[in-house]
Amino acid sequence: MFGTDPFRVLQPPAMPGPHQERHLTPNQIAELWGMHPATVRKLFREEPGVIRLGAEGRRRKKDYFSLYIPESVMRRVHLRLTTRG
Repeated sequence: MFGTDPFRVLQPPAMPGPHQERHLTPNQIAELWGMHPATVRKLFREEPGVIRLGAEGRRRKKDYFSLYIPESVMRRVHLRLTTRG
């Protein structure tokens, strides 16, 4: 009985976490949805769950950020945009 531990606790398989989820850029979503990348950036800029990388408070007029949008966030926003309220 090699490789079996009678004292091991069996646990259900773990649900994939956000780090295991595919992340898309605004350009990729723009291509999928047929929109301009700037429009996609505006849609997702303040959306919870979006990864925002960059430096705030730089001495330039504009701060530059890269957005990485998890698929679950993309689906949530798409549902919100396509559902009649």
